Amino acid sequence: MFTKTMCLLFSICFLISLAEINARENSLTRKKQAFRPAEDHVKNVKRGDGYYGKVVEKAAQGEKDNNLASVDSEELPLSDCHQQEYGAFTDFQISQANKLLKKNCERKGDNNSCQTLGKFYLIRMHRDTTKAKSFFDIACARNHLSSCYRSNMILEKSSFSLAKQKYSDLCDLGHRDSCHRLGGILENNNPQEARIYFTKGCNLQNGMSCVRAAELASSNMSANSFLTKGCQAGSSIACQLKQLNTSRSILKKNNSTRGIR
Repeated sequence: MFTKTMCLLFSICFLISLAEINARENSLTRKKQAFRPAEDHVKNVKRGDGYYGKVVEKAAQGEKDNNLASVDSEELPLSDCHQQEYGAFTDFQISQANKLLKKNCERKGDNNSCQTLGKFYLIRMHRDTTKAKSFFDIACARNHLSSCYRSNMILEKSSFSLAKQKYSDLCDLGHRDSCHRLGGILENNNPQEARIYFTKGCNLQNGMSCVRAAELASSNMSANSFLTKGCQAGSSIACQLKQLNTSRSILKKNNSTRGIR
């Protein structure tokens, strides 16, 4: 009887010890995850689409490869860092990614990093326009026209006349979105001048500038020419309007042949 009791007590003590060991291991695992969560999320970084997701992936690699110049970005639309994309990552991942962006922006001269940080502060950080503009201006000073444009959009709210002049300068340098925006600013009060900037934007392959230039065109032939350019630039609206315009012209010609007015 005594032997059975001792065996039972020994078994209970062994199970308690095993439970304590498992608890300590789980605690250590949680601590490691708290200090190094990036490693646990490397396989999930693609949850965020676009350029920022690629930056998070680079940041997770640590010092192995911290140069963002090789990251394919092309033109970065504002929607590329929409609030929904940031929601795909942990605070730790965002912190590490932004450190990497800041380093590449300030020390390595990577303009896309500056622009992405600017958009981060503009969207994620409740429209911190001062911080956002500071990063846009760093890249703008290095002749990154897209960052100049974004900086100017912020300036527009405080110094409208200066912003208009800067849009004009950027348009002359070949930044199509600046041409389009300035055309939109001028359209109500000065449609003739607006048409000039929409035409410039259209010639730089801004599809919507072609649509607006067509709306302000002096003849149907001119409008059709703008819509053709807009369609070639990839604007589905321009393609649809061109088709509609052609159909109307054919209908009008047929009616005229029949003597119908």
